[in-house]
Amino acid sequence: MKREVRNLYSQCFQFAFDVAKKAERALQHELGNPELNYIKFNYQAGKEGLLAGEKLHLDIKRMEMAYYDQNQREYELTKHISLLQLAPVQLLDLKYKGKCEVQIPEEVFDMDCPGHYFRRIKNVAVTIPCVTGPYTSINCTLTLIKSTIRKSADLASDSYGDSTVDTEDPRFDTYYGSSQSIVTSTGQNDSGLFETNLRDERYLPFENSGVISTWRLELPGNPSDNELLQFDYRTISDVILHFRYTAREGGVLLKKAAISSLTNKIKKAEAVGRQRLFSIRHEFPATWSKLTAEGQILSSLKLELREEHYPFWWSNPHLSKDAQQGPAFELYVITKTDEKINFKLLTVSKDFSHELSEKEQKESKLPTGSHTFTFTNPNNLKLMQELWLLVKWSMPDKQPQ
Repeated sequence: MKREVRNLYSQCFQFAFDVAKKAERALQHELGNPELNYIKFNYQAGKEGLLAGEKLHLDIKRMEMAYYDQNQREYELTKHISLLQLAPVQLLDLKYKGKCEVQIPEEVFDMDCPGHYFRRIKNVAVTIPCVTGPYTSINCTLTLIKSTIRKSADLASDSYGDSTVDTEDPRFDTYYGSSQSIVTSTGQNDSGLFETNLRDERYLPFENSGVISTWRLELPGNPSDNELLQFDYRTISDVILHFRYTAREGGVLLKKAAISSLTNKIKKAEAVGRQRLFSIRHEFPATWSKLTAEGQILSSLKLELREEHYPFWWSNPHLSKDAQQGPAFELYVITKTDEKINFKLLTVSKDFSHELSEKEQKESKLPTGSHTFTFTNPNNLKLMQELWLLVKWSMPDKQPQ
């Protein structure tokens, strides 16, 4: 009888211990601190572990008190990220190939709130503006491939750090492999749930993952392989990712380092948002009409680019002179042959040449003014369905005082 009671007691204690360890792991996960340890392994030492339950209960209460003490309210923010602004080429992949992968770097959030750290997702939703029938579903699978969290506000050697460059930086925690997905139905601020309840007893999709992340978007069909489609993917004008996330204040030093890092990336044309995608068909309809007129094969394309075509931060007068490097241009031609859509990149010098009018050439190297693109082989445009222009630019190395 004594042996039976001992075995039963041991099993009950082990069950309680396992549940307590899971609670401890949840505490570490929600507070973002894996060093919080309260549950020990020596409760059954001495006198056959008769007081093991009381010792475990005491540590559980200590853990509960620590949660109440450290579970402080963080900043709660919302960020809307447009693929047309962030990753225009990936948006073209989605429209003409049915899938794409998008990286969301830290500077996207530093543009809004420099100096914040420990940014973690609470909820993600998707909006896909497009033209569909009245009862057509917009089913897009959004998958989180990788996420990173800046867990410390420290500046190692006065360096801000970049998780995409230095994967061994101890200030960042990166999570791979545990892919999470949602599938949209309406495509209008769609979180993949029947009802988004921020007080849900279960974790929401992607909750507590880092906002510095890599995502895959996938539609059911592939237009380039002539697969069955529920609607015309070419009508997708943009994809917007809506992030609800929390963050912590990192202080003045981190804020200065974030601004300095962001400024340097813009100078080197490495920051997000320093590229603009133009649809010749929709944004320059008169030029498109000339290009596609029957019986005509134009060898050149003339476009007038103005400041209003670009983001507001670029139009700052401090960013409009002495550009460190001139703009880069890429043309993407969409053709259709034998019911198959082809997606081709045209490059400068090989497929076309670029000229800027003398006036703009003297005043600035920035992507405004009258631009002429001359095609090496105009016959490639015969079967053209769409033409896209991608412009990349940088900011000046020195700003006026």
